[in-house]
Amino acid sequence: MPRNRETGEVLMGPELLEYHTLRTRPTRLPLYNWHAFLKAWNEAEDHQRQFDLLFEGFTVSIGKGSWEEKEYEWIDRVIFYLDIADGWNESSSFSFGRLVEDRGTYQIGYDEHGHPVKLDVTGLDQRLARKAFQGLCLNFFKNVEVLTRDRDGFHRNWEEEIVTDKFFPVIQYFFRVKVGYLGGIHICNLPRGENSHGESEATAFLLKLARFMWGWKEDQVDTWRSQDDQDQQKKRNTEMRVRIDSAKPWMVEVLSELGELEILREWLFKLDNASIAKLTEIAMRGRFYLHSHPVVKDRPVESVDEAFLLGSVAARILKERELKMEVDGRLREIRNKTEEVEAASLRLQELTGKGK
Repeated sequence: MPRNRETGEVLMGPELLEYHTLRTRPTRLPLYNWHAFLKAWNEAEDHQRQFDLLFEGFTVSIGKGSWEEKEYEWIDRVIFYLDIADGWNESSSFSFGRLVEDRGTYQIGYDEHGHPVKLDVTGLDQRLARKAFQGLCLNFFKNVEVLTRDRDGFHRNWEEEIVTDKFFPVIQYFFRVKVGYLGGIHICNLPRGENSHGESEATAFLLKLARFMWGWKEDQVDTWRSQDDQDQQKKRNTEMRVRIDSAKPWMVEVLSELGELEILREWLFKLDNASIAKLTEIAMRGRFYLHSHPVVKDRPVESVDEAFLLGSVAARILKERELKMEVDGRLREIRNKTEEVEAASLRLQELTGKGK
């Protein structure tokens, strides 16, 4: 029971309010905004304090508390978490360059069976990265809006806040393509194996981003606007087109890693040369093996047709596109010739009629 700190007597009645336990010790007040969060993060002296702070980062206001504080945008918070989360599923990201004396173990708690949980410094860093990634899954990847947009089905915030020159390169770097020691390709920071519900939000985000990239259309340039406004709109369209098209090969790699290349079948006729080249590159990574294929020795595939035989999804998309383009071209040629014949016949009737 609460006691008077001087006499040791048990406190009763009104005296209890004055000496409540929670009022007799220093208390850290909640962080009031992102500026305060960053200050607390930089001043944190141990991993546990940083770990606890990551719970708060998405709950504090992004606005300024006073005129002298730096002004932030909501995307600055996401960039911070992406930086901390980088390497969340790869311990090697944190072990490189560690000093030998940094490799002791530290107890951080107990598991569900009551056994102590111990981590070295590398494990503690990865613990922070995992917590940051969980925060991103629940507060960013999950909540990016995909609302109806009359023109192309996507809310304007994808164009104005996600696929921007400030933020889009950060997303590309976080989910960057990495070549392994044996030449294998993988995408950094992608959830692997059995994903939790939260982690699946990152995958869903990337699929939405892919659909935006291939479904995006230029804004119409209104001729009734001033020439300066028209020029600015044309410039924005050009910049966005360059930004999206230059990133399509990267996204093809991501879709391949996710096993979601089938998404591209919706835009077969709109696949640009860079995307086709990347699909071809992926298809040509296949190999024949003597023990399971009709070849005289183990060897890589030598054509898209051979990759198609092996079941490559990339090759199947390329072959489907090739066939559809061929049939579409033939049908268009037939239609054009038919229209030419009909037009010539109509002109002949008009001339014959006038002759009469």
